[in-house]
Amino acid sequence: MKTVASPSADGHQARHALDLDFMRRRRLASPVGWLVLAAGLAFMATVALDYLDSRDTLAQLLQRQAQLQPPLRPQVASGASGASGASGARGASAPVLRAAGADLLQVQAQLAWPWDAVLRELESHAEPDLALLSIDMQGQRLRAVGEAPDMDTVVAWLGRLRSSPWILAADLASHEPRKDGAVSVLRFAVDIRWKAPS
Repeated sequence: MKTVASPSADGHQARHALDLDFMRRRRLASPVGWLVLAAGLAFMATVALDYLDSRDTLAQLLQRQAQLQPPLRPQVASGASGASGASGARGASAPVLRAAGADLLQVQAQLAWPWDAVLRELESHAEPDLALLSIDMQGQRLRAVGEAPDMDTVVAWLGRLRSSPWILAADLASHEPRKDGAVSVLRFAVDIRWKAPS
C-alpha cells in the first residue's frame, strides 16, 4: 500500500493511504450465461452429427453410382472368357462413345465458324428498336429469337439481312405479340442460313 502526503490545517503534512486493488476478484458467470453456453454446445454437436451423417450418405450415393455406371474403357481380362466379356463390354459402350464423338464433332464444327464475322454481321444490320434475346447455331443454320415493337421493324431487318454476302437465306419462323407491363412487343424467331466458312 502506498501513502500520499497531504497538507493539514496546521501546516504539517498528514499521510493517507491510497487504496488500489489490481487483483480484483472476477464476477462469477450468471446462470443465463451458463444456459446460453450449454445451448450453443448442444447446437454445435447437432450440426456436427448432421454433417457426418450427410458425408456418409454422399459417400454411399457415390459408391452406388460408381457401381451402376459402366466403365467407358473396358479392361481386358486374360483367357477366352475374359476376351468375350471385354468384347461384350466394348460393344455395350460403343454407342456411348459414338454419341460422345458426335457431340465433340458438333462442338468442333461450331468453334470453326467465324463467330466474330457472324456477330459483326448481325450487329451491322441491327435496328435500334430491335433486340436479339438468343442465338442458337446448328450446322449452317442459325435461329435468332428477338423482340421488336412491330412487324415492320422485323421485316425491314430481314430485308437487310438478306442483302448480306454471308447470308444465303433469312426467313421468319414464328412471331407472337406479347405485353410487358404497359409496353406491347412482338416476339419473333428467324431462321438464317449462313455460307460455309472458307
